[in-house]
Amino acid sequence: MTISVFTGIALLFIFFAASRTILRFKDGSISIGETIFWILFWMTGATALLLPGQTDRIAHLFGATSGVNVIVYTSIILIYYLVFRIYIKISSLSHELTRLIRNLAIESETKKVNP
Repeated sequence: MTISVFTGIALLFIFFAASRTILRFKDGSISIGETIFWILFWMTGATALLLPGQTDRIAHLFGATSGVNVIVYTSIILIYYLVFRIYIKISSLSHELTRLIRNLAIESETKKVNP
């Protein structure tokens, strides 16, 4: 089996991303569930690169014409899901920041009135 330049570069990127995932877990930035999800994600990507014929088999199970279609559809769904999660996180942080600033302002005014 020969590996093309693209496949080699993609595999290096996948290895790098998986190593970053493990480092983020070790420093406590992500949970075990997130770590497992991302490691499985990167392993699936590596498998698709190394065994491209298998993606066609999976595609036929889903009624798609090629493995590339399934990968693109799945990627789009994953991207939308991740954007949704980021939106929810930003919204939550915004509400929390507003609450914190409001409480600090009230506390500051209370200290001015009652020194």
